[in-house]
Amino acid sequence: MNEKAATAKKRLLSLDANLISPFDNTLQTIAFGYLACAIVYRIPSRTVRFAIHAALLFAVLKTRSDAKQKGMCL
Repeated sequence: MNEKAATAKKRLLSLDANLISPFDNTLQTIAFGYLACAIVYRIPSRTVRFAIHAALLFAVLKTRSDAKQKGMCL
């Protein structure tokens, strides 16, 4: 395991919200996605799950439009 991956793994295993940046690198992004999906999946109410999915979709679309306005490519 390279040094960058080892550092990311240490941050994830610490479970310290101040150290975990979900979009710092690919490993953290994947781990954060799995964690978020697991948490949402555990919610019994379908209405709440749908609302969470809709909010996340809105956030992704908003982020993409902001990045396009700034000239960044996503």
